[in-house]
Amino acid sequence: MTGEVTDEMIGGGPGPDRGGPGRMGGDPGTPGGDPGTPGGDPGTPGGDPGTPDSRAGADGQRARLEATVHGRVQGVGFRYFVRSTAEALGLGGWVANAPDGTVACVAEGPRATLRDLARALQEGPPGSRVDRVDVRWTVAIGADGRFIIRSLGHGGD
Repeated sequence: MTGEVTDEMIGGGPGPDRGGPGRMGGDPGTPGGDPGTPGGDPGTPGGDPGTPDSRAGADGQRARLEATVHGRVQGVGFRYFVRSTAEALGLGGWVANAPDGTVACVAEGPRATLRDLARALQEGPPGSRVDRVDVRWTVAIGADGRFIIRSLGHGGD
């Protein structure tokens, strides 16, 4: 793995209604995570890419992954890598460059499949350098099954 998985979430802390941190590499009931949980240390290749909060459902149920990827991730084909990976996994959603130099990704699909995408985001394509991936798991809101690359000016959903 080329980067570090953090306990930070998009939009701040866990909040009172999120069912725990629900972020990459942690036990959803233990702030900061438990590195002894199955799946290993989140900083280890093959580690657990995150534990969706209780609202995101079981592995076979649909969930929503919102991720921000930090590092050398613009101008290196990162968005095309994410779209290709997501399409191969059958996920719906979008990816976009953000003005601050990060890449934002929102995907919906089976939770177990979203975890595969989260692992791919940690690795990135050749030529990229992933320093950190911030993840938030929520309930799916109905992505239409397509995965697209959005322009910088798009406000998201």
